[in-house]
Amino acid sequence: MILQPSPSKVLRSLLTRCLFMTCGLALLSSCATTNSRPDLVWTEDGHQRGKASWYDDHGERTANGEIYNMYAMTAAHPSLALNSVVEVTNLRNGKKIKVRVNDRLPPIHENRVIDLSQAAFRQLAYLGSGLIDVELRVIKYGNNQYEKINRAAPNGKMYLASPDKKTKSS
Repeated sequence: MILQPSPSKVLRSLLTRCLFMTCGLALLSSCATTNSRPDLVWTEDGHQRGKASWYDDHGERTANGEIYNMYAMTAAHPSLALNSVVEVTNLRNGKKIKVRVNDRLPPIHENRVIDLSQAAFRQLAYLGSGLIDVELRVIKYGNNQYEKINRAAPNGKMYLASPDKKTKSS
């Protein structure tokens, strides 16, 4: 006597397989459409295109532990390793600058690939320009290391301490 599964078990098994296949296809198709995450799209020759803006969180702590300085040549990027050096080119006027990625840009803005410090943006365009079209090229990949902060700095100021040198306490 051969035991046959009940029709309800067969149907349930088929529905489960269809559900998993549908979920798998949806996941694969969402991975294939990278337009929603321009920070993940790089050309074959290592460039990235998108929009750039500037931000002003002067005095706030950045993702790598530094205190943000709007007068420094720094930037926020959603996915590049911290401390990477990037060449940013304004596609409208051809001006180029080099910035160090020390902060994170949440990937919530459509086509935004980088937020520049005020000083960096000012070298590419007028601050009132809003978003500008840029191309990024990585000059040097970062080490993703966080800066050590000397919390016992004089006069209540925060200073960056070199990772390889010990700070003296007085």
